Amino acid sequence: MLTKICKGCGRLFPYAPGAYCRECSAARRGERHRLYDDKARDAKAAAFYHSEAWVRLRDLTMQRAGGMCEECRRRGVLTPAEEVHHKLPIADDWSRRLDPGNLICLCRSCHRQAHTQKQGREGFRDPEGS
Repeated sequence: MLTKICKGCGRLFPYAPGAYCRECSAARRGERHRLYDDKARDAKAAAFYHSEAWVRLRDLTMQRAGGMCEECRRRGVLTPAEEVHHKLPIADDWSRRLDPGNLICLCRSCHRQAHTQKQGREGFRDPEGS
């Protein structure tokens, strides 16, 4: 079996993309989310993303998409989804924060692209056409 050395803890782990083992990757992700909540999100949004209602809806949305990125699937590529994205941001319409029709499962790359396009005012094409 091919292995790599984790940059975080120095342990050997089975070869996979990235420089960190599963445990260090999870810890880094948790720290990244905490920093984002502290620095970028307002308190109301941060509380929402930690609510039971959001966690439940996020999990149902992932199940609905079969755990796959819906934008990649539209292009004929199967990529595991890592995040659930609000097509219309909650900052723009708080009332749609728990609307299943306003959610899409995306891989990290497509999620980053969705936010980059929004900042550039290009918009993100909804694969369902809504």
